[in-house]
Amino acid sequence: MKQIKLVIFFLLIIFFITGCNSGANKVYCYNKSGDKKMSLDEAINIAKQSECANDPQGFAVLDIENNQCQQLANRWILTIKDKRNLCSVYCYVDIETKKASLEWRCMGWEPWAADTSNLKPANKILRDPVTIEILITNTGFESQGFDRRVGDTIKWINQDTVPHKIIVEGTGGFVSPILNHNESYSHIFTESGHYSYYCSDRPSIVPILIINEAI
Repeated sequence: MKQIKLVIFFLLIIFFITGCNSGANKVYCYNKSGDKKMSLDEAINIAKQSECANDPQGFAVLDIENNQCQQLANRWILTIKDKRNLCSVYCYVDIETKKASLEWRCMGWEPWAADTSNLKPANKILRDPVTIEILITNTGFESQGFDRRVGDTIKWINQDTVPHKIIVEGTGGFVSPILNHNESYSHIFTESGHYSYYCSDRPSIVPILIINEAI
C-alpha cells in the first residue's frame, strides 16, 4: 500500500512540474496597443496552414527555430529557409487578423529562379525610371521592389522610432544625413553594379543593392 502511495505521490509531482513548465515557457507577442496577444505556438500553427508552409515553387521551408516578435507592426516574424540559399524569406503572422503572408528578399534576383548557376537579373521589361522605397525598420530593412536599374531613384524611409544614417559603399558611394522618424533620403543611381548599404548604428546588417543596366 505504501508503494502505491509513493508512486501516486511521484506521479503528482511530475504532473505538477511539467504543467508549470508548459505554462512558463509559453511566449506571447502583443499588438501595438497591447490589448491583443498571440502565442508563438499559435503563430506557427497559422503559418503551417498558409503559403508560408505551402510554397507553390517548393523552395521555402518553414523554420520554427528562428522567430521574432515585432510589436510595433502587430506581428510575429518567422524565418523561412530557402532550399537554394539564395534569398532571405520571412513569414509574417498578423496578431490582429490572424493571417500569415510570405515575403521574399532576393537582392535583385527573381525569387523563384530554380537554377542559381546561371541567374539573370529581373529587368527584361522596358520601362521608365521609377522610385523604389527601402524601409528602415527596428529589425533592419524592407525593400519594396527588386527590379532596380540605372536611372532609378532609391528612397530610404526611416520607419523606426530612432534616428538612422545610411552609408552606401560602391562606385560613387555616399552617406545620407541623419534621418529621424518618417524622414527619407533619395538617391538616383547612374551606374550599374553591386552596392552595399547599412545603418551607421547597425553595421552588421549589410544588404546588397544590385543596380542593373537600363534597357
